[in-house]
Amino acid sequence: TVKRIDAVVDDLLVVMGDRQAALLRELTKVHEEVIDGRLSEIAALLDGRELKGELVVVIGPPEAREVSDEMIAEALSRAMAEGASARDSVKQVAARLDQPKGRVYEISIAIKNRG
Repeated sequence: TVKRIDAVVDDLLVVMGDRQAALLRELTKVHEEVIDGRLSEIAALLDGRELKGELVVVIGPPEAREVSDEMIAEALSRAMAEGASARDSVKQVAARLDQPKGRVYEISIAIKNRG
């Protein structure tokens, strides 16, 4: 609701991080308005502004993070230290870090060759 939108945007920032989002007001009506940007930008635009009408908030997906070879190697080492086989470690790490199995497998071979 328009009375709670400031609190909702603030809560979204805390829970989901500063993602891309859009605040849509009065969709399909004469006074239709779209406010888009990062949640922090939307919060700043709403500060002190009185809105009227129906609102819809659309939240974008989390931003992809860069996964380094070192991060993969560390995750592989942890998985193997917990008793997982090399094959299972590769599957687990690839799934957990959302990386291609081939990349994770190559890093596991490099770790094995280093000793």
